Amino acid sequence: MVGPGLYPEIGKKARDLLYRDYQTDHKFTLTTYTSNGVAITATSTKKADLIFGEIQSQIKNKNITVDVKANSDSNVVTTVTVDELTPGLKSILSFAVPDQRSGKFELQYSHDYAGVSASIGLTASPVVNLSSVFGTKALAVGADVSLDTATGNLTKYNAGLSFSNDDLIASLNLNNKGDSLTASYYHIVNHSATAVGAELTHSFSSNENSLTFGTQHTLDPLTVVKARFNNSGKASALLQHEWRPKSVWTISAEVDTKAIDKSSKVGRWVQRPSCSLSMNGCGAAVAGAGAVAVRETRALPAAGAAGDAVGQLREAVAALEAADPPASPSGIIRIEVPVRQRGDAVEWLHAQGDLRARCFFSARAAAPLPECPALAIASAGNGNGNGAGGVGGEQRQRPVSVAGVGSAVFFRGTEPFSLRDWRAIKRFLPRDCPLIRAYGAIRFDATSDHSVEWEEFGSFYFIVPQVEYNELEESSVLATTIAWDDSLSWTWQNAVKELQSTLQKISSSPIKVNNSTLQTTILNLNHVPTKASWDLAVTKALQMIKGKQRELVKVVLARCSRYITDTCIDPVELLACLKVEGQNAYQFCIQPPDAPAFVGNSPEQLFHRKYLNISSEALAGTRARGKTRADDFQIGQDLLLSSKEDNEFTIMICDDVVVHPSKALRKLPRVQHLSAQLAARMRNEDDEFDILNTLHPSPAVCGLPTEEARQFIQDYEIFDRGMYAGPVGWFGGAESEFAVGIRSALLGKGHSTLVYAGAGIVEGTNPSFEWDELDLKASQPLKHKSKKATKIKVAKNSGVDVGGRRRARLAADSGNASGSSSGGGGTRAATLRDGDRARAAKLSFWTLEVAVAPGRSDGGGGAGPQLPRVNAGGISGGGGGGDGEDS
Repeated sequence: MVGPGLYPEIGKKARDLLYRDYQTDHKFTLTTYTSNGVAITATSTKKADLIFGEIQSQIKNKNITVDVKANSDSNVVTTVTVDELTPGLKSILSFAVPDQRSGKFELQYSHDYAGVSASIGLTASPVVNLSSVFGTKALAVGADVSLDTATGNLTKYNAGLSFSNDDLIASLNLNNKGDSLTASYYHIVNHSATAVGAELTHSFSSNENSLTFGTQHTLDPLTVVKARFNNSGKASALLQHEWRPKSVWTISAEVDTKAIDKSSKVGRWVQRPSCSLSMNGCGAAVAGAGAVAVRETRALPAAGAAGDAVGQLREAVAALEAADPPASPSGIIRIEVPVRQRGDAVEWLHAQGDLRARCFFSARAAAPLPECPALAIASAGNGNGNGAGGVGGEQRQRPVSVAGVGSAVFFRGTEPFSLRDWRAIKRFLPRDCPLIRAYGAIRFDATSDHSVEWEEFGSFYFIVPQVEYNELEESSVLATTIAWDDSLSWTWQNAVKELQSTLQKISSSPIKVNNSTLQTTILNLNHVPTKASWDLAVTKALQMIKGKQRELVKVVLARCSRYITDTCIDPVELLACLKVEGQNAYQFCIQPPDAPAFVGNSPEQLFHRKYLNISSEALAGTRARGKTRADDFQIGQDLLLSSKEDNEFTIMICDDVVVHPSKALRKLPRVQHLSAQLAARMRNEDDEFDILNTLHPSPAVCGLPTEEARQFIQDYEIFDRGMYAGPVGWFGGAESEFAVGIRSALLGKGHSTLVYAGAGIVEGTNPSFEWDELDLKASQPLKHKSKKATKIKVAKNSGVDVGGRRRARLAADSGNASGSSSGGGGTRAATLRDGDRARAAKLSFWTLEVAVAPGRSDGGGGAGPQLPRVNAGGISGGGGGGDGEDS
């Protein structure tokens, strides 16, 4: 039957030529057939240090085909296809185990003048998809629509037009709910074995164009060579050969022509210089493994300056290489040199240049904590004789800031951060070596699609730095860490060699950084979503919040602002400006090798753990600081007495536990918030993962109930949050601390930066007020003068974040785009679903004795009118979530 085909076939020829088989991982596929005709296909894919496998079996009987796939993640997917139920009609049933929610039933009908497809998810509130194409093989027009019956929202509506003849296929597609327009063509040159193609896409929300063109040539019936190039300067090529029926090998490579000095990607396996070599501590071999065998800290004699300390470390590592390797198959050793002078961690990091992976974390000054239950620390341990642990560790100065380069061991995964991943990290973090830490961040929502600018971060990314500089209150420490694990194919010899390579590149002299001004000019500024789209998204959220058929109380929406500047913004220079803010905020920077830098200035603590003590805080509401002392006082009082902000400040866990902490004002240099501190005691340090998993995402950065709010964000936000609004901080053996990654940005080496801010939508929210609040959070120095060249003046104590080399992938209609708005709580009490009760129940390991105390008022805040009220059973899951408007 010859007809227009189904909707996915519009533009498919060009897409296949330009994108298909450009593998980004080492992948091997082998297909064989049994004597009774069953096809068995085995696939192995290597991603970073992880190997994923899949086995597929296919059996056909007349017009029925059954496919069964099993992969290394223990998922089994079954697809049953019945062809020609009636002429032109095909049915497809698919389902997965254990995820029954992924089941789907689909009908496809092909006719000489039409192609129709309809599918429905096999759930209680399914997603229904309908697509149709009408016309002929030469000229056809079609549309594709999806409806979420749970929300009544159209989650997808696209349209397409196709023209075809014997050697040319052209198409025009309106995608992403009308946000992008794509034109493509595919052409066979002179009826030969060569084809060419191109695709041009225009995004209406960002006003940007992307162009890709490529060619394909068939060398012989079994061998194909392809090449492509795009307007961002990426050139790719591949060679594919079918060495037996349905079994192929493919070699592909990619190079960035705008950074030709950088290494290329081959088979998507990143062939970086040796400086990026390390081991992924989340490798498959560590499943169920205990702590590494050797765990210690070795202190060398104190040095007068950082330059002398570098020399001592080089000599110490050289001695390690000359000595016999440890008999143990795994271990981690920290070698540190105290430096009598206090140096600046940012200046030290600046001196290292663009060397390998980088991290930075600057904690806020320790605030008085609420009274906590007494801790029994008798089991803390007394150290190992080589390092400071147990009681000795308590005498250490607490690092003010930590800067690190390279990775002794890194932890990265593409699946959501799990208990297994947490255990993989903790096995390298000895309790009696308190300064061996893993610094990093976790995605806001690992179940959402990962866009290209966040690709190198994965779902989570942590590193134990190879070389780090600890800035203390009165002195400094320069340290190096060596880690090895034979089961992860990273031996002692590998680790020593790479550490020596890193140490040879370490600069011993810090470089002063301008901490008051970033000398760059804004050439252009775009917001995603636009103001109009923001208003629509907020209005939709308010309709759902007020609707009696829904349980949504609050949702936190966000905005991504893309700045085009005339120069590249150095992440370390930005850190220097942010660090001036001092004790009132966390400054952080996480940057994988050859990736953008995630930089932020968060006022919000998620949690801090020391042994069994756990503390958190709640922030809500945002107001600007007053121009005069009297004006500032009045603004603060309005914030304290605002009923809307009081609703946002109320932290709800479940039906049985409600906490109303006493309110106080927390004053930052340009903004002020409502604040309260919370504290409790864990029963077991191993429950740390449950704390993290329960507190994130909090109502402050997601909404309430959590799953309702998360789904709304997925449906209506049209950019990838990545690590923004996710946990950022560090794990240690006896202590951990995490902030919420708000007031943050993504900085790369290009001239495009991405700045993020968010706000909470509750009943009573005004979309325009919340839009203005986003501007406030994005900081005064970046006031939106997008059409004019404007000097970015980063004032001292500023919370400005600037970032992002790659622009965010905008994957949905700006008309349904999510923005962000302030507010929280809602004026009615929340009736939470079972999922939220389950999340709250995870806190059952906390002792019933919970201390709640007023937050500290930095500059004149008074206590609010509410009195503490705690019901036994736990502490608020939102306690770590602070700024209910800024996710």
